[in-house]
Amino acid sequence: MRRHNLAALMLLALLPAGAAHAGLVVESTSSVNGPQTLTVADERVRIEPARAGAPAMLFDAGRGRLVLLNRPASQYNVITVERLDALEKRVTEQRERMRRRIEETEGEDRQRLQRRLERLPRVDGPAAIRIERGGERTRINGFDCEQASATEAGEDTHRLCISRVSELGLTETTTATLRALFDFLARMRNLLGSGTAPFDARVLQATLGQTNAFPVRIERSVDGSNWTVREIETADIPAERFEVPADFTEGARLGGE
Repeated sequence: MRRHNLAALMLLALLPAGAAHAGLVVESTSSVNGPQTLTVADERVRIEPARAGAPAMLFDAGRGRLVLLNRPASQYNVITVERLDALEKRVTEQRERMRRRIEETEGEDRQRLQRRLERLPRVDGPAAIRIERGGERTRINGFDCEQASATEAGEDTHRLCISRVSELGLTETTTATLRALFDFLARMRNLLGSGTAPFDARVLQATLGQTNAFPVRIERSVDGSNWTVREIETADIPAERFEVPADFTEGARLGGE
C-alpha cells in the first residue's frame, strides 16, 4: 500500500463487484461532520462518514446513479441522473409559467409572484462560483498547496488551499469520476436543497473545472467551519465496498418518481 499525505480531498475508493480493484482512499475531517473516508475506483465512489447514524453514499458515474445507505434502518434510497433531468425540466416549466403570470399581474400580487419565482431553483447552469488563485503556497498535513478563494455574486464565500491533481496522485479516470460526482451533487443540491451532501459540492466542482486542482482544505468565510484532507493512500479495494448490502431494502426514491 502506497501512502500520500494530502490535505483537502474528500474521496473514497469505489469498485466493481467481485475482485479487489486499485483505488484511492482519502481520509478527511470536517469541523461540522467529523471524520470521513472517500474511496474512488474507476467510475465508482463511496463516501463513508464516521459519525454514527450518518448515511454512506455510493456513486456510479457510468450508470449516473447515487445511492444513500441508511445503515440504522438497513435501507437505501436511489436517485438517478434521469430523475435530475426530469426535475430540472419541471422546474424550468414552472419558472416559465410564473414569468408569464408576473407579466400579466400588477401591484402586490406581482410582488408575491416574483418572490415565489426567486424561491424556485435556478436551472440555467451552475452557480457562478469563481476560483481566484492567490499565488502564495503553504503546506497542510504534508501537502504542498496554493492559497485561493471562492467567490459567488462578488462575495468571498470560501478560503481554499489547492493542489494540482497530478500532485495528489489523481489519474485522469479518477479526476473524471470526481467531476461527475461533484456535478451530480451540485445539481442535487440545487434541486433538492443541501440534503445529505457532506460538503458544498459546487466549490469542489468549480475548483476542478477551473483550475484542474483539488482543495486540500476548504474554510467557509462566514463562520470558519472547515473541511481538511488528512491523508491519501492507494489501496486494493474490495468490490463489495461499492455495493448495496444484500440485507438492505429500497426506500422511497429521492426526488420522487
